[in-house]
Amino acid sequence: MAAGRTASQNAKKRAKRAKSTLRTEENRVRLTKARARTIKKKKSFGIRPEYDTTEYKEWSRAVKVRDGFKCQFPNCGKTRCTLHSHHIIRWVDAPHLRYVLSNGICLCKRCHDRVTGAENLYVGVFSMIVYQNTLNQINRNNER
Repeated sequence: MAAGRTASQNAKKRAKRAKSTLRTEENRVRLTKARARTIKKKKSFGIRPEYDTTEYKEWSRAVKVRDGFKCQFPNCGKTRCTLHSHHIIRWVDAPHLRYVLSNGICLCKRCHDRVTGAENLYVGVFSMIVYQNTLNQINRNNER
């Protein structure tokens, strides 16, 4: 109990706080409009709705786990930053490879921005890195 307040005063204060945070119709409308603006903003920035699927999120997580939550770009290796799961062969060029684990590599935002638009230059390098990481993961699992 707060100093100098009785139990009934605390109860009144809690009730007042609860009443003020109730969602009124006006608040619901305001929140709906805000969500619509957020969705519109995401679309204008080119964020694909496919990235919000469970299948994509599971693929992305599996890529990061395999790569040890570390940027795989040569001579980078950042861990404490925003990490992206990058498609080695572009999403639009190979729909059949979209959720194949070996078509993904973990990159930090800076390296991902560097690679985007020049994916073809990195296919060989990234494929070798993914192959090594996959072998390492298999060896770790066999040691257990």
